[in-house]
Amino acid sequence: RPGHKDMLKDLDLTKEQRIKLREIRQANMAKKEAIENNSRLTEQERKKQLKDLQIEQAKNIQAILTDEQKEKFKTKRQKMNSDTN
Repeated sequence: RPGHKDMLKDLDLTKEQRIKLREIRQANMAKKEAIENNSRLTEQERKKQLKDLQIEQAKNIQAILTDEQKEKFKTKRQKMNSDTN
C-alpha cells in the first residue's frame, strides 16, 4: 500500500525504532507469504488471517512508538483511511 511507509516517515523515529520497525515488517512479510501460499485456506480464511496480521502489525508498531508518535500515527492513519473510503 503506498503511503503506509510514508505515514511512519514523519514520526522522527530513532535509529533503534527504525531497526525494530524493519524487524516487525520482515517478520510480517514472512507471515503474509505463508498465509498467501497456504493452499488449504479458503479465500475467506486467507482474507481474515491477512486482516488479523495487519492488526497485529499495527499493535507491534504502536508498541515501539512514544506517546507523541502514537498520536501522530493515529491521526495520519485516520486521515489515510478517510481518504481511501
